[in-house]
Amino acid sequence: MITLNDFLSHLLTILEKELRLQTELWQVAEEKRDLLLKNQLEELVFLLEKEMNLVIQVRDTEKQLTDVWENMVERCNLEPGELNLGRIIELSPPDLALKFGEVQRELKRVVRALREVNSQNAILIDDTLRYIDVVFSLLMGEGENSFYSPRGKEKPAKESKGILINGVI
Repeated sequence: MITLNDFLSHLLTILEKELRLQTELWQVAEEKRDLLLKNQLEELVFLLEKEMNLVIQVRDTEKQLTDVWENMVERCNLEPGELNLGRIIELSPPDLALKFGEVQRELKRVVRALREVNSQNAILIDDTLRYIDVVFSLLMGEGENSFYSPRGKEKPAKESKGILINGVI
C-alpha cells in the first residue's frame, strides 16, 4: 500500500520538475526577447522549436501532476476544490512541508517573471509584424507614398517649407 509520504514525495518530485521546466521556458522567453530587440528574427526558429518541446514537456508533467492530485483527493477524502498546495503543506511532515513551501514560492516567482517577459514579447512581436506589414505594403506599392509618383519621378513639392531651411528655428 502506498503511504501518504510516498504520495507527497512523488508530488514534490513532479512539482520540482514543473519548476525546472517553467524556469527553462522563462530563459527561452528572455532569449526570444533579446533576439526580437536585436531584430534577429531568423534565429528565433531554434528558440521556437525549443520552446515547443518545453511546452510539450510541461503539458505531460501537468498531466502527471493532475493524476497524483486526484489520487491525493481520493486518498485524503477531500472535495476536489479543497486540495491546494497550502493544504498539501499542512498534510506534510516538517521536512517535506519546508520543501513544498520553497517550491511554491519559487514557482510563483518564475511564473510571474515568465508572464511578464511573454507580455513584453507579445508587444515586440506585434510591433515587428506591423513594421513588416508597412514595409511590405510600401514595396508592393500599396502604401501612401508622398515622395514619388507612380513612375518613380519625384513629385513636385507642395507649398510646405522646411522649418530649418526657412530659418524658422
